[in-house]
Amino acid sequence: MAMTQPSIAPATFDVRAVVPGALTTLVLALVAGVVNQVLVDRGTIEEGSPLAFFFFLLIVLAGAVGGFVSGRRAPDSPLLHGAVASASAYLLVQGIGVIRRLIAGDPLNWLSYLYLAVLMATCGMLGALLANHRNRQEREHPGRTRKG
Repeated sequence: MAMTQPSIAPATFDVRAVVPGALTTLVLALVAGVVNQVLVDRGTIEEGSPLAFFFFLLIVLAGAVGGFVSGRRAPDSPLLHGAVASASAYLLVQGIGVIRRLIAGDPLNWLSYLYLAVLMATCGMLGALLANHRNRQEREHPGRTRKG
């Protein structure tokens, strides 16, 4: 008796689902990052202080929110779209930072850039996982409104 393998269709990639999530990540992360940098530059907070860590968490949360936005728009492959949205937003900002550092002659830490890109992609996937759950709930219970 021959066993047949189920066909697994490759995930489709939709840029129209990624762009809103990437823009959401950019806006939220840039606000948190700029406020943090201004406070550090003015000496209001120290670079390694708990408040600076709070701003880092806000930036990471921005990646999850962007992943959620993209995941809602791509119900067939939310994790892929969430990861790409958040990582691409990070890579855009970090790319500008690398160019600025090269011009200024500052040192570059490629390993930290890679680590943070993977971290942002992971946060985007977590947001997309939540979006996938919401998408599934809406498919299983159409017309049901959320309380709250």
